[in-house]
Amino acid sequence: MDKKTALELYTLFRQENSLWLGNHREHSQQYFTLVIAILGASIAAISQFMTLHPLLIFIIVIGPLINLLLCRIAITMCDRSYQAYLECISIQAKLEPVIGLTETRDLSATDKPILQFAKDEHYLPERWLKTRHFASAETFVKQGMNLGANKIIRQTFKVLAFTNGLVAFGIVVYSLLRLLGIV
Repeated sequence: MDKKTALELYTLFRQENSLWLGNHREHSQQYFTLVIAILGASIAAISQFMTLHPLLIFIIVIGPLINLLLCRIAITMCDRSYQAYLECISIQAKLEPVIGLTETRDLSATDKPILQFAKDEHYLPERWLKTRHFASAETFVKQGMNLGANKIIRQTFKVLAFTNGLVAFGIVVYSLLRLLGIV
């Protein structure tokens, strides 16, 4: 592949990166808002309708159960967006040597203008060059799926799912206790 084509592909995948990361953020925010709204409505409903017949209270359990499903869907959607993001990064990393980003800079030329970051020997940050050594893109993506923003989002939705499970369990127990006349 020639340098020009590689540069065009590199630019394209850099743009794709921001789109996938934007989708990741957007999906997480939308699902988070929906789950919190349903959870809040369920809690408000149970507090308002505690005097209703216990079988009617069972209907309120639908909210937290829907949220359990939504949390699972949110994790899947965010995982897919983050996976695409990491795949774009792996493609970019493969293109960087082709377009010359991993080469050392010529720091000795005196007739050139003053270079920014004049002590850096490479165009890419040293950390990138030293830490990005993966046998395959699949390995990179697999390791990256449980790091960074995706890890935080996955944990958030797992906590929300657990919370909704507890609320659903509480509603069921309360309804059963009301049916038995204990409460």
